[in-house]
Amino acid sequence: MNLMSNVPSHSKSPAILLLLLATLIISTLVVSSHYFVRPSLEFDLKLKITQSLAKQDLQKTNFFIKGRDVVISGQVKGKHEAQKIKRIIENVRGVRQVTSELVIKNQTVE
Repeated sequence: MNLMSNVPSHSKSPAILLLLLATLIISTLVVSSHYFVRPSLEFDLKLKITQSLAKQDLQKTNFFIKGRDVVISGQVKGKHEAQKIKRIIENVRGVRQVTSELVIKNQTVE
């Protein structure tokens, strides 16, 4: 049983038009947030992380940001330094997760 079968066809048009318009608006918001909000967030995090590492004289640390997640890589002097870098980045407001790919004398640090 189709409930819309009793509704005149001219009444269906505005409802369909509103549904299409709502879909278009939602799609536009999703796409714009991907292209405008996320890069701004990543830029802000990069700046905060760079400043935090520089305060500890660790500005040569390599890191990559995707959204709110950070991957750190490169070589470090020891396990203590690797842990310190990871802890500094984890404490930056806005960072969700830090993955360490740091290497100590040909070893991977977790």
